This record gives sequence, C-alpha cells and structure tokens, in this order.
Amino acid sequence: MPHHALNAVFDAASVFLRVTGLVSPEQHWLRDVEGSDSRRGPWKAGVYQRINEPLWLRNDSCLYMVQSSDCGFRYVGVSNKGVKQRWREAPALDVVTLRPLLAPHIFHGPCWKNIQQELETATSVSFEVRAIFSGELRAVLSRQGVADLNALCVLSNEEIVNQAEIWFRAHRSRDTQRGFLGWNKR
Repeated sequence: MPHHALNAVFDAASVFLRVTGLVSPEQHWLRDVEGSDSRRGPWKAGVYQRINEPLWLRNDSCLYMVQSSDCGFRYVGVSNKGVKQRWREAPALDVVTLRPLLAPHIFHGPCWKNIQQELETATSVSFEVRAIFSGELRAVLSRQGVADLNALCVLSNEEIVNQAEIWFRAHRSRDTQRGFLGWNKR
C-alpha cells in the first residue's frame, strides 16, 4: 500500500530535476563550506537539468521524491521553503587549488552520495526528482483510501508534508540501496 500511495503522489507531482550521469569519473569538486563539514566532499560532478523554473523558485512547503529510471523510489524528503532549499546548486571549488569553479554543481546532502554511487556502477541509470505542494498533496492523499493518509488531510500546509514524509519513511524497505526508499536512513 505505501508503494501504491507514493506512486499516486509521484504521478501527481511535478518534475523539477533530472540527473542523467556524471560529467567525468575523474572530475571532482568540493562544496564551499567549512573543511570539517561532511558535505564538503570531494564529489563527482553530475550531468543534470533543472526543469520547471517556476517550481524551482517556489518557496512553499513540499514533499519531494527521487525515482530512478528502474522505477524504484529511492528517497522522500520535505522542504518547508521549496525545492531549491534542499537541492542546492552549490558554489563549487577546485579540489586541488580550492579556487571557485565557474559553475555551481547540484547537491543534496542525503542523496548525492547515493546518486553518485549508482551512476558509477550503472551507466544506464538516471534519476528524476519531483515535488508536490501541500494543496495538491492533500487532494491525492484523500483519494488513497488509507485511513492514516486520510487523517493527514486536516493538517496545516506545513504539517501535511511533514507527516506524509514520516508516514512514507515508516514504510521504507530495509534494503539500503535499491529498496523502497532505501536512501532514507531514519
């Protein structure tokens, strides 16, 4: 049932990002954050396309989902300030010189390591990231016929996305790589 419900939410959501590969296995970059920050890297640069600029710029509470080209759901997350709060086009530094690179690179703390790893091992895989905002999410959840999800529909805009994420994560697979929401750690 959770997979069916997430499929319905995903189908109603809007695509905002596609990651289709790595620029080069040898090309690494660092995030421009403090050296001890675990998000610093080094990371491999991804080939990605931002889709739907109005959605990218929207600053409302949303649920976002990562699905691979094998149709597996890898991750579900929430942002209370829009997708670009979580899916950052991060200022990038050269790994050797620490000089700023001309272009930022896409980054998401919990997902990028996993995306990078799958792209390294299966060159035919790609990822689509979609978001759904509270009003649309409420409508989809109310049609699922699941009491737990119906109960969420009375919550505020911010709370409905937070509680939906918690509900989906509670039903995740224990397969930490390719299982249902396997990248969600808690």
